Amino acid sequence: MVAVHVDGDGNMVITQNPTISSTPKKSGYEPKIKESDGTVDVATTEEVTEFLGTFFKLYPTATEKELQRTKATQISQFDLALEKDSNWKIVK
Repeated sequence: MVAVHVDGDGNMVITQNPTISSTPKKSGYEPKIKESDGTVDVATTEEVTEFLGTFFKLYPTATEKELQRTKATQISQFDLALEKDSNWKIVK
């Protein structure tokens, strides 16, 4: 909850910092799985999936201590550009 004051000119000022007004509840939202539009063949899709799986296993992760302290799950979305020369690599 955020308390906001609106003056006669329509200017808004926060008069109370955000506070939790109720206990947060887990969302029931489930993202739809994207389906292929046919522009990438199955073999390439499998190669890229394997590459990204390996990349994110090796990518730095939080320590056990950090996970116990926050007790939060963070989902990050990435927009990566991949290129294949002799191997797949992230170029952007």
